[in-house]
Parts: sequence; structure tokens; C-alpha cells
Amino acid sequence: YERVNARFAEVAAEALPDPSLIWVHDYQLMRTPLYLRQRLPEQRLAFFLHIPFPPYDVFRLLPWDRDILRALLSCDLVGFHVGIYARNFLDCAERLLDLPVDRERMLVECRDRVVGVGAFPIGIDFDLVQSRALNATAARVAHGERIVLGADRLDYTKGIPERIRAFERFLERNPEHRGRTVLLQLAVPSRAQVTEYRELKRQIEEMVGRVNGRFATARWSPIRYLYREVPPDRLGALYRDADVALVTPLRDGMNLVAKEFVASQVDQPGVLVLSRLAGTAENMPEAVLVNPCDIEGTAAAIQLALSMPEEERRERLDALREREKRFDVHEWAASFLDAA
Repeated sequence: YERVNARFAEVAAEALPDPSLIWVHDYQLMRTPLYLRQRLPEQRLAFFLHIPFPPYDVFRLLPWDRDILRALLSCDLVGFHVGIYARNFLDCAERLLDLPVDRERMLVECRDRVVGVGAFPIGIDFDLVQSRALNATAARVAHGERIVLGADRLDYTKGIPERIRAFERFLERNPEHRGRTVLLQLAVPSRAQVTEYRELKRQIEEMVGRVNGRFATARWSPIRYLYREVPPDRLGALYRDADVALVTPLRDGMNLVAKEFVASQVDQPGVLVLSRLAGTAENMPEAVLVNPCDIEGTAAAIQLALSMPEEERRERLDALREREKRFDVHEWAASFLDAA
């Protein structure tokens, strides 16, 4: 890790004769700012973390907690998706390094600099995602079926097993939806060479088989499971034509699937059911928010979403779309660069 981070710093330092800013991204390069600062003492540096930054009691479990903090504090600006991650970082800087912290102004006073800390929620290319949904051909579904959509990388953070259990509980509690409602779960292959990911794939396939074996009829299966890459236009159709998006990660820095679903809802208004443990929940209060570990609560949220009156669905969706269109990925980049 140290060698790779040092190499990135070396290449970045030599890439441009006089860069106004070097912007480092994500957990793979958390030590790179230190090596850049050693090479370029006066250089303006910024860092953005795309995953959650944990609270003090979790972060201090790392043997290298202080080393990582000192490296990030080599920057002039450290950015996170949402406020709670930024506050966790301030707590760690204060309690692990004994540095003065100004929580009102979001500053850390280091020996040789004052470091800004901020929340910059990332967006999507709203217009591009919306245009794909507008131009996509209709998703092929059986006439009259209600579609509950899950779309994720196959990753242990995404809460797919918990989602399947919640959908199973929904069918147990609401037998009138049997034969009428389907969970369409897309799992995009990810890190298939890692043993834990292969085990997760096996677990999910067994769960899908068990639920389908329990509830399926000759003409209907409750879960349709797709383990594959899906082209953007096909994904746009799935987002657009879904009645409910079930976005329930166990933990997520932001989660752009929720935003893509909202941007793709250009026809009949669907409902976003969203994990409280995704960073995007902080900025999407109109979604139906759930704890993904609460199987009963998530099952109830599916029923709530499917039975929600159109007027309420439209009001929630309009508010979500307006916010995501305004705070798109271009606004995110501009706001971070302005601050840096």
C-alpha cells in the first residue's frame, strides 16, 4: 500500500509543470497526499473519500489510524459525501492526534497548516440518465405484474440477502401479491476471483431458489435474478418501468442507484425505498427510509410503496427529481473545486 501510494505521488508530481491543484480520490490512495506534500511543499492538495468515514470507536481499531489521518491532513481540503462522515473525521483528528478542531467552521489546525473539511454530496449526470430512460424500449414484463427492482454490484455491503428475506416476508404477510408482484434483482459481477464474493454469489442463488420453490406457480416466479452486466439503455428501461426501487445497502458512502432510479422515472411515478445507512439518505428525505437489517420493517415498506396513492408518489418523486437535477455531478465537481 505504501509503495503504491508513493508511486502515484511520484507520477502526479511529475505530470504537470505547475498544477494549480492536485485532487486525490478514495481509500486506495489515502497516503498519497503525504508523499505529494514531501515532494511539493507549497502545492495545493485536496482529497475526496467515496466511502463512509467511520466513527472514532471504529476507526481507532486500525493499527495505522494516526498514519492515515496525518497523511490526509497533508491536504488543504478533505471532502466527504455527507456531514456525518466529515464530523467523524473531525472527531478522529481531535481525539487521536490531539489537534484543535473548529466544528462550526469545519477546520483542523495542524502544525503547518489549517485544513478545511467539508461535505460534498456527489450527484449523477441527471440529463444523460434521464435521456436513456426516455429513449429506452419497454422492459419485458408480464401484463399486470408489479416490479420491485434491486440493482447492485454483487457485493457484501449491498444487503442483497437481507433484501431477499424482506421480500419473502412481504409475500408471507401479503398473499394477495402472490402471482402479481415480482422482485427483479440485478447483480452485476464483481471481484469474482475473491473467495468471499464467490460464497456470497452461492448464498444468494440458494436463497432465490428456495423462495421461488416456496411460492412459484406454473406461470409466476416471485424472484427473477440476473447475474450479468446490463447495457445502460436496458438499465434505463428497468429503472423507468419499476414500480418500486429497493435500494437497501447495509452501508454505502452515497449510492448512485437511488439517484439513477429517480432520474429515470419519466413515466408513471414509482417509489424509492432507501436504506437509512446509505449516505444518500441524508439528502433524499422523500424516499421511504428503512433499516436494511430490519426484515419486518423493510417488508412493511414494500407494501407501503406498492399501495401508495399516485398523488403522494408524484409529490415525493417530483421533489427528489428537482433536487437531483439541480445537484448533479457537474455541480458536485464545481462546488468541490471552488472550495479547494
